[in-house]
Amino acid sequence: MEKLKGYFFTGLGVAFLGMCSAVYGMESVLKDNTSSSSFTVKEGTSNSTLFMVRGDGNVGIGTTAPGAILDILDAAGTGVRIKSGSAGMHTRYALGRTTDEGYLTVAAVGGNFLSGSSPGDLILTSGQSNRLLLGTDSITAQGTPRMTIVNGSGNVGIGTTAPSSKLEVSGGDIRVTSGSFIDDGTTLNVPDYVFDTKYILKPIAQVKAYIQKHKHLEGLPDTNDRKGWSDLSMQDRDMKLLEKIEELTLYVIQLKEENDAMKQRVKVLENVKLAANK
Repeated sequence: MEKLKGYFFTGLGVAFLGMCSAVYGMESVLKDNTSSSSFTVKEGTSNSTLFMVRGDGNVGIGTTAPGAILDILDAAGTGVRIKSGSAGMHTRYALGRTTDEGYLTVAAVGGNFLSGSSPGDLILTSGQSNRLLLGTDSITAQGTPRMTIVNGSGNVGIGTTAPSSKLEVSGGDIRVTSGSFIDDGTTLNVPDYVFDTKYILKPIAQVKAYIQKHKHLEGLPDTNDRKGWSDLSMQDRDMKLLEKIEELTLYVIQLKEENDAMKQRVKVLENVKLAANK
């Protein structure tokens, strides 16, 4: 009796697939559910496999050898699309196990999905208090995180997975090929104190002696002191250099005043000489 039931339901399945074949022009093959079996849907003209479910549960679209639960091969290059049929809806596709373990949400926004978002935005979010990591992957080895956004603080890290500032870069240089670096902070210690009358400007002879001995300006790290330079923030470097420029301005003013005074003395001596020759 059980065997007859099996034949009956198999017959219904074959009849249904035959109907699909007649309507859509596709060939359908139904096999048993052993580990080596598969259910396939083929294109009627070229006999190429369009869709298959393998006996181990792997599903293939465009491939006859699915290596994962869902394996999609876009051989024709037409693209893969997941689309919501409801206009104005918050369409969200979550990848992951549970919200406790974390997940990645890819959202094509039809409204305000995140604060400040607009229709048409592409949004990536991580679940709960997890980080959003972007990295380079390897088929045979564990991937390497390259950029991290920390949930909660919003800190962004490049070269580090634990950024302690809004932007932290580790293990490399930052290069600006065009434009400029803008600091909108309000705590700049601009060294205009150099122009205060109480500021003691070192004699130029003392500056010369320091340079001859140390081969760099006083108050700045040595050229070979990479740690000394790296410990200075970009803002601190700019302020140190500005301090030296302001000191240099004062030295130029001193030289100009001494030069003017010397010219005046020369002029007085020339007048005295002219008067003596008369």
